Amino acid sequence: MKSTFHFAFIKAFRRKRGASTEKVSAIRIGAFAFTAALVMMFVSINLESTEGTARYFRTNTSDYVVTQTGSRSNVESSIVPTEVMKSLKSIDGIETAGMTFYFGKLKGRDTMYSMYTAGDIVQPLLESGRNIQTDNETVIDKDLAASLGISLGDSVKLVDDNFTVVGLSRETGSFGKEMVFISNPAMFHLYGGFEVYNQIAVKTNGHTIPDATKASWGNSVELITQDQYITGIVDYWGRNVSPLIWTIIAIVTLLSLVSLLVFLINQLKLQLPTMAIFRTCGASRRQVGAIEGLAMAMLAVAGYIVAIPLGYLFILANNSITPGFHATLSSTELLWAGMVIFAIASIAVIVTWRKASKSTPMSLLRSQ
Repeated sequence: MKSTFHFAFIKAFRRKRGASTEKVSAIRIGAFAFTAALVMMFVSINLESTEGTARYFRTNTSDYVVTQTGSRSNVESSIVPTEVMKSLKSIDGIETAGMTFYFGKLKGRDTMYSMYTAGDIVQPLLESGRNIQTDNETVIDKDLAASLGISLGDSVKLVDDNFTVVGLSRETGSFGKEMVFISNPAMFHLYGGFEVYNQIAVKTNGHTIPDATKASWGNSVELITQDQYITGIVDYWGRNVSPLIWTIIAIVTLLSLVSLLVFLINQLKLQLPTMAIFRTCGASRRQVGAIEGLAMAMLAVAGYIVAIPLGYLFILANNSITPGFHATLSSTELLWAGMVIFAIASIAVIVTWRKASKSTPMSLLRSQ
């Protein structure tokens, strides 16, 4: 029996399958590879959405941020009273910068306007050009500008006014990829001429903010550290972006699993002649199931190997169509894709094993 099984095993991996069988194997490898590559891409998007956003806000050199109580993310609603800004400016040695944002459009694309004054502690890092000097000038993220065909010196319309592009910023995080920068008066004009702050950045330069000053703010605002501010931003993305991406990954995995299992059940008959020969030669049901299950496992491994360069290409394609996105293929993406493929392959191997081992020699031959 042992020699018979050895003969059958060798034949299983040396036999020349027909063209249709080879095509089925290629499709299985492709199914595994495509699924794993999609998982790699979505996991990389998830990581970049959170870690990249944190990278962007670490370019901020302030020590503290004043924000509305309970709102530590600048994409959530936060309004800081102007009296807070006045009280901070009255303290010697402390630098402040208002951070106000406006959701608008640039050439039809949804963008976020951010205000700054040259020399403030919070301002964009310039790739080329210069800082804003007048209220009808703007600085645009270089990746956003490139995707829209905008160059230095061009005139662009923001809301109802024309602005001249005088600088291109080099923000390095996800949050900075769709941003344009305008002056403080230009921003306040968008809000009907009112002075509005979503947050206030504070650089203490070794000084302290008196407790009496903080007490005068009441409970409507809070002073948080830069790390707490970044944590709040990442938490926001984690609550609003990550669940969506993980849901997509789960759907892709489930659809791939169902499709692959249906495909296996329909195409397993292509292996029936070989299984019939194995059983007729004396191989047991368990041995036949092991041969077919091992073959499926090998196809899954081949699919995972093919998925690595394919996933890399998927990530590069996503970066090319998403301004400022810098997702990469790391060990995290490889690990998640590997776990998904292992789960799918394990179920596929079990189904193949059970299907193959349940058949008798006569039923296999009769089916042909």
